[in-house]
Amino acid sequence: MIPRCDLSLSEHRRKHITSLDPGYEDAQRSIKSSLGTHWRLLLFEGVILIILGVLAIAAPAIATLAVDLYIGWLFLFAGFVGVFAVFKMRDIPSFLLSLIPAVFSIVIGALLIWKPAEGALSLTALMVVFFAAEGQPRLPIATTLRAHGAGSF
Repeated sequence: MIPRCDLSLSEHRRKHITSLDPGYEDAQRSIKSSLGTHWRLLLFEGVILIILGVLAIAAPAIATLAVDLYIGWLFLFAGFVGVFAVFKMRDIPSFLLSLIPAVFSIVIGALLIWKPAEGALSLTALMVVFFAAEGQPRLPIATTLRAHGAGSF
């Protein structure tokens, strides 16, 4: 038996939300109707995603290569779109600064597609560098905020 999802809110909360957004009840009715109509498709999608997840766990090397190829095509497509957009706006002051990342995106995408096994290793290293670069500035910011009394969410 599939558990039912209860989308109902308390009466007090419903009045509060409705006062903020008069279209809330229409949106909720529309969502319930859509979920009721398309539940089989949602169930099918869920089953397929579970099967793909089990396959990814069973064959991580193949899953890694698949993700690498997907990201490669994503970079390649984004690069071509970026180059097209930059050449459509030739008169912008940052033409070269916009063109360089688009070309790099094409090169990175092509390399990931051309050599996916090597790309998987370099992509992992790139993610380590990215997360370290993203996380490093947050440490002093967090300690500064904590010192100023912003210690809770």
